[in-house]
Amino acid sequence: MASQLRLLHILTTGLCLISSPVFLGQFQYSVSGNIIKRQASQDEWTVKCKVHEGKVSCGTEMSTEDLSFLCPCDSELKSLAAEVAVLQEQVSKLMAPTEGGGEVEPQKLEDKTNGSSDESGDTAGNGETSIDPGPNTMEVMGPKVGLKERCSNTSECQSGLVCDSAMRECRRGANGQCSTNHDCVSDTTCDIESRECRYGLGSSCSLTLEQCISHAACDTVTGTCKGHLGSHCNVDANCANGLLCDSASATCKQKPGGHCKDEMECVSGGSCEENVCKMKFNNRCETLSDCQVGYVCDREVHLCKYGVGHQCFTGQQSVCEHRAICDSYSNRCLVPLGYRCISSEECMHDSVCDKETSLCSVPIGGSCRGTTTANNVCVTGSECDVTSQICRTVPGVQCMSTSDCKAEYICDTARKVCVRMCSDDNHCDEEQVCDQLSRQCKTALRGTCSSSYDCSGRAGCFPQNDGLENRCLLPVGEQCKDSSECVWNSKCDIGLDHKTCRGMVNFTCQTSNDCAADLECDTRLLVSRCKAKRGNPCETNFDCVTGTACIKNEYQVRTCERGFNASCQSFTDCTRPMICDPQTATCKLNIKAKCETTSQCSTGYVCADVEKECIRPINGKCGDDPECIRGATCMVKQGLGFCKAQKGMACSTDFDCADLHNLTCDPMTKQCRRALGGSCEVDRDCMTGFRCRDNSCRTGCPGWADAMVYGGHCYLLHAIPRAQASAQEDCAHLGGHLVAIETQEEDNFIRAMLMLQSVRPGSLWMALYYSEETGWTWWYPYTSSQTSRLSFRPPWYDGYPSHVEDMNCGYLDTSRDYAWLNARCRDRLPGFICEKSDESHSDTY
Repeated sequence: MASQLRLLHILTTGLCLISSPVFLGQFQYSVSGNIIKRQASQDEWTVKCKVHEGKVSCGTEMSTEDLSFLCPCDSELKSLAAEVAVLQEQVSKLMAPTEGGGEVEPQKLEDKTNGSSDESGDTAGNGETSIDPGPNTMEVMGPKVGLKERCSNTSECQSGLVCDSAMRECRRGANGQCSTNHDCVSDTTCDIESRECRYGLGSSCSLTLEQCISHAACDTVTGTCKGHLGSHCNVDANCANGLLCDSASATCKQKPGGHCKDEMECVSGGSCEENVCKMKFNNRCETLSDCQVGYVCDREVHLCKYGVGHQCFTGQQSVCEHRAICDSYSNRCLVPLGYRCISSEECMHDSVCDKETSLCSVPIGGSCRGTTTANNVCVTGSECDVTSQICRTVPGVQCMSTSDCKAEYICDTARKVCVRMCSDDNHCDEEQVCDQLSRQCKTALRGTCSSSYDCSGRAGCFPQNDGLENRCLLPVGEQCKDSSECVWNSKCDIGLDHKTCRGMVNFTCQTSNDCAADLECDTRLLVSRCKAKRGNPCETNFDCVTGTACIKNEYQVRTCERGFNASCQSFTDCTRPMICDPQTATCKLNIKAKCETTSQCSTGYVCADVEKECIRPINGKCGDDPECIRGATCMVKQGLGFCKAQKGMACSTDFDCADLHNLTCDPMTKQCRRALGGSCEVDRDCMTGFRCRDNSCRTGCPGWADAMVYGGHCYLLHAIPRAQASAQEDCAHLGGHLVAIETQEEDNFIRAMLMLQSVRPGSLWMALYYSEETGWTWWYPYTSSQTSRLSFRPPWYDGYPSHVEDMNCGYLDTSRDYAWLNARCRDRLPGFICEKSDESHSDTY
């Protein structure tokens, strides 16, 4: 009966619960509901076997005749059809509704093959087994396997049990009630406190369910059960984050640095100090902070030890960190020779911390036992002298005295380094000599060098004039044989009893003893230099001492003499052609002396641009004409003479011009010219606007006797009040038109012309007119051209032209610096200027 029930269960539930295809032999089985599909792995046809009301039927899309051939499962399943039908009928009766109606409840099915009930499953106490149909089973129910009975899958086990895949027995799952570990599935254990099957330490768990054994929790990082503080453990992985498995007690405890309440919460060898676990002496550690105060974590052995400098007692072994030992001299943990150090205070007695290697080493002069002893190392730059067994400085390394150096070496007291000792030149290389003062091989005179320490005797390392390399040469003040031995820009100068290197011109000096005999040290300069004395030869002013200049004398020889601006009291203090300027008490060039700038000339003189001679300027005092600038004349009045410009010379004001010949300063040309009525030969002798007529400067052109002429035009001023239109008519009757100023030069002439007039009305009409179509233009209503545009920037007065309506005519105002303004054309202004072409004479201005 049990085998039949199991077969029925497999057919109706087990196989039908398969959610993915299953391969059995050469066939593939899949289930949808209670439809069993079987497909040959290499064929395309499909057989559907259906279990319904205890009958198993097969069907395909093919005809019924082909079923026996195409459905081999048909014969296998139909052989069990009778047994399935009987069992199905029994189950249907047991699942019948209750008398009172309502829902169908599971019934009890007596297992006639086994008269006893499940010993540890869910029992009713009367030997009957409860059948739980489950969510994915059909309504066919049968007996279930009890606790610790054999099973092949969980569906065979009673409710609350699962089939242990390892043991093939029905057992309690996670959180199931238990008495012993054998009640629980293989990956759980029976928790003593809760009497439930729980996951052990290290097992996977769910973060949302309490599935771990007591004193443990599901770790959020690893998703495994981890022990709490004090829980049992075997390895560190059994404990929660921040805890370690204490090997002595096999419990989880706080690791060094963790929070604690007492020493019992810390791992063995630790103590709770200020609520922090600290490791005691000689106990395991990882970092310096893991150890108690006074200890350090030895990184080699990972144990808390005495640090360097800590007190210890002679004979104690392994109490200091690995790089130190207990020094019997000081009873402290100190670093021995050859081990790493930070400072000399960490090293043992009579040793120092080598700055180059950071190892405790024997200092220079300290005792050593030969170069083969690994621990007895000398500091960098020294080695153990085998003979004396003392650390000596190696050649080229710093020393304090010769006793620091090896045999055959001495300490160069200047550079503080060990160098080889010599007794004669044969011990030295080429270009070297044995210096008798230092007993060292040094570079000979004129040999190349890198510093003065390389040079022998009193020579120093100096750059040459070519700047390519430095050579050993004698400085100034040292005895010499010839000038080639002396520093650049110095010479071997003959002294009283011997030759000495002395500086030449412009050599940097401190006293005159540094300079050659014909030179002196000029200390008045920012940097004192050797300069030529007064009367000695020179090439430029830069060669001479302050207060003198390099001047070519009457014999054409350049010597240093009192030069320009040198202080003086009389002419004897200055060199000709200079005189002592009484105004400045300095040496200046005299009259007619050649010059380059006016500053070289005496007061009252200027350096003429062309002649380059010191002469009197215009208006300068003079005695006769030769003292004045070329072209000027010396005019004497009341016993005083002044240089005045003659005709055609440049001027600034009328005062610059010689008035003996009726000269005045032409405002247009800034030259001295003849005024009205002055004698002339050509038009250029006269001021702008005048003409030379009958050897006299006069006004006028044909028809306009009082007109002035410029640029081929005649200009006539009328001091008659007129509106602009009336002024235009008056000018037209005279054969001209109102003035039209078309260039800047013409505007300048009009200004100059008006300055010469005895009567200047003020506001004067011009031919300037405005219209919206053309803007400001020149307007000639009685001429053929009639209009012309402005050709230069008009000199409008500030705020003009005004944009008031009807102010369309322009004029110039002599009271406003001859600026242009605008007014109403009907306004009567005091005067106007007429203009016409000068057809009778070509302009010469």
